Amino acid sequence: RELFNVFAVSLTPFIGVITPFFLYGFLRRVFDKSIAIVSSLLLFILPAWWYYSSRPFQPNTLFMFFLIAALYLGSRWFETASTKRFYLGIWFGLISALALYIRPAELVWVSAVGFTFLFLARRRYQARDLFAVLVGVALVSILFGVTQTIFYGSPFGSGYVRPAADGGAGSVFSGPPGVPFIKSLVLPFGFKIKSILNTSYSYFWQLFGWWFSIALSCLFLLIWFAVKKMSAPKWPYLISFLAISVYLLIYYGSWSFADNILGQVSIGSSQARYFLPIYVGALPFISWVLLMLYRRNKFGILIMVCISLGLVFSSLVAVYLPFEGLIPIKKNVADYYSWRTIV
Repeated sequence: RELFNVFAVSLTPFIGVITPFFLYGFLRRVFDKSIAIVSSLLLFILPAWWYYSSRPFQPNTLFMFFLIAALYLGSRWFETASTKRFYLGIWFGLISALALYIRPAELVWVSAVGFTFLFLARRRYQARDLFAVLVGVALVSILFGVTQTIFYGSPFGSGYVRPAADGGAGSVFSGPPGVPFIKSLVLPFGFKIKSILNTSYSYFWQLFGWWFSIALSCLFLLIWFAVKKMSAPKWPYLISFLAISVYLLIYYGSWSFADNILGQVSIGSSQARYFLPIYVGALPFISWVLLMLYRRNKFGILIMVCISLGLVFSSLVAVYLPFEGLIPIKKNVADYYSWRTIV
């Protein structure tokens, strides 16, 4: 029992610690070593990542770990020409499928990005290589079907859709009550501009104002540099990031709800977890600008240091101090133990 408790509280922090190394391995192949190193270091102090890596059994943290590990393996799969490519393809497919096994709700955008890059890079691999990827996907698909059948009585059963007539779990193809299947798959909460704007303001500016300001400034600067045909990150990454960000903001931003009984915007709310791909995906842009300032002159180094200290300080405040921060949570848990001894 004690061993399980140690495992339970240690698994998510362990995943949070090793994920930056996979992010480095991926970004080093997309950008360069310097951007990869800075981005990986920034991930350690990214408020949402720091927070959810500190709380046990967070599925979004595990999803991001598998997703980033899949990106790393996919980048190695593309660049490898030896016999190892077949085995890398199996691992690439396996880890990618595990990410969707953890978060099936992300199927649309993850699959869209995967199929797009496989299509654009179709001349760089053969049918044998693609078969290896499909083998890895098939293994997880079997696991998914088995666990779904155990829990819901059917591989396509779900607790989030209209129940069956006999009271059992409904099929994912029936969609939630009153929502067609295609809509439930692509935009289950509709397209609500006001809600999207409110959610974006709350979970980007209100919660992580300093990070958001720096990231947005860096993004605009990068786009300006790219238009001027100056040095800028590769277009495929930039376009993919913008497309995914817009889709996730529409998908989850159209859903207005609060996890806590006070209805407060909080780092502990589900939306902060749902937007993790956006938060993490913006790190290379911040890294690029920080490195540009560092390489400019002494004044640039001073600005870079001030920005970095601001990021660290704002992360500490966001993770530990506010409502549902780690310090209030620790106090609440201690109170629960005190009440238990009284009862």
